[in-house]
Amino acid sequence: MSKILIFFRHDHFEIWSIDANNRLIPLDFLDSNIVPLYFLISGTDISIGKFAKEQYEKGIGESLGQFWDQIATSNEKIIRGASILPKRELLATAFIEVLLPDLSRNYFHNKSVESILQSQQVIVCFEPFCSEEKEKEIFELFKGKLFNSPNIVHLDFWNALFTFYNSKALLNADEKYVAVASYNSDLYCFLIEERIQKDRYILEGKGIDPRLNAISDFCIEKIKARGSLVDSKEIRAYIKKDVSIILESLSNGLVEHVFNNPRLGVAKFTFIIHQSLLSLRLDNPSEFLFLETEILSFRKRNNCENTKLVFLTSSINQPIFFKRFESVGTIGEPKNFNDDFKIFLFNQFESLLKSEPQKPTGGSTPPTRPPIPTSGPKSEPAKPPSVQPTPKKTPPSGPSQLPSRPASPPKTPQGPPKPPPPGPPKPAPGPPKPPPGPPKAPPGLPNTPPKKP
Repeated sequence: MSKILIFFRHDHFEIWSIDANNRLIPLDFLDSNIVPLYFLISGTDISIGKFAKEQYEKGIGESLGQFWDQIATSNEKIIRGASILPKRELLATAFIEVLLPDLSRNYFHNKSVESILQSQQVIVCFEPFCSEEKEKEIFELFKGKLFNSPNIVHLDFWNALFTFYNSKALLNADEKYVAVASYNSDLYCFLIEERIQKDRYILEGKGIDPRLNAISDFCIEKIKARGSLVDSKEIRAYIKKDVSIILESLSNGLVEHVFNNPRLGVAKFTFIIHQSLLSLRLDNPSEFLFLETEILSFRKRNNCENTKLVFLTSSINQPIFFKRFESVGTIGEPKNFNDDFKIFLFNQFESLLKSEPQKPTGGSTPPTRPPIPTSGPKSEPAKPPSVQPTPKKTPPSGPSQLPSRPASPPKTPQGPPKPPPPGPPKPAPGPPKPPPGPPKAPPGLPNTPPKKP
């Protein structure tokens, strides 16, 4: 695999690579390439991912979540065994100690973590829910604590999205537009001008299916009525799974659901409700009217009533939203957007490499990435390594084979031919010949490979 893409979303990140045929390869950590941004501390051990998320949702152990709000830029420290670890370094520590060793076993033929950090080319991209300050903080952490600086690149989401949409004739050159998206259950409105985010507006809790939002509001009211002092936004995050289960069960008429999470600030209790009690909330069109009004107000406030609306994320790319804004020019996500956009990010990285070649450092040749074992993901058979047309100057580290050196050309005698071996003297062949002229320069080695610069 040539490059790795680390794509940050609101509660997880994804790890991808790409093959020679421009096909995405998911790089699975344990059983998935989607890694939830949750951590679990047990003594000196650190866990990251799905198990840590399950423990966090149950309120068990030293589990940590809400990465962007409570971990990413936190100045707090946590106890890890007998040592102290800054919270903001949790992600980098988990990469080095847990995630990269697992990827090395499955995709890099047990290549050392240090070798991966020094040689691997990495692309980092964030969904736009993340503030510019937090993007910079995380990227600097990756560049300073993890991957070798010349090999890691941060690609801006809005710049890449515009170039991608422009290539599909969906947006004109540097066109001004408003983007609407849903991240972490919140609705986001972005004003994008000249590929730069100029303004954004967040409607908390309004970025999900309005039916889920209605049930969530109802559950928060009941939890607060039981004496919980936990902030409503935090409760909403804790009960996501509960709300989905309740919505799926409503078709049965009567729903009985148990809330059992210490983080809600109340003791375990059973929630009983009949579909009829929620019907007015679920079918209330005022929820959509509210969203429509807020989006139009955002456009008016930024003097862009006549600009296009770009709908991002699956929650917003729904028929109801297109119908509400059918009088305005709307752009939905193209088919296969998620995969095609990631492939586009890989291609953007290649363009950067071609347009901005790395400069030599310290008078030496530009740093080059040693070849990485070409094993594919676990779900695909490994392909034979490709033949390198030119041998690498620096041998690759790890278990991969060294490129074969070109066969040495046959040696040719240099200078005049050697005299024949001694023997009985031959009779003189007549009058002596005139002495030969100056000797010719010895011929060079034919077919000698060109020297490396």
